[in-house]
Amino acid sequence: MDCIKTPDHKDEILRSRVESTRVLGKAMRLIASLPPVWVQMSTAHIYGDPPTVVCTEDSSLGCGLAPLVGKAWEEAFHDSVLPSQRGVVLRTSFVVGRDRGAGRGALATLGPLAKMA
Repeated sequence: MDCIKTPDHKDEILRSRVESTRVLGKAMRLIASLPPVWVQMSTAHIYGDPPTVVCTEDSSLGCGLAPLVGKAWEEAFHDSVLPSQRGVVLRTSFVVGRDRGAGRGALATLGPLAKMA
């Protein structure tokens, strides 16, 4: 959410991830043909914002709002995925950056969209 992180907004951000994951878990228990794999979005910001560290699944988790939300989101997923399913957590993020030989990051997509507004 693009907002000032008031206590209400922080709560809304957290609940939007956790509650929607729980609803999906409940829905999984009601369908006849269960998907064998559940791929759940998460956030690479679960590691915080270490400026010089390359994070892996074994890295320490960070502190602050984004890591708190990420931890709760993944916990809700692990509590919801069924034993017969393969659960996959996809920790993603995007980079807003300049072209330094590896592409322009998200600016290549976001820039033209902003100009249209």
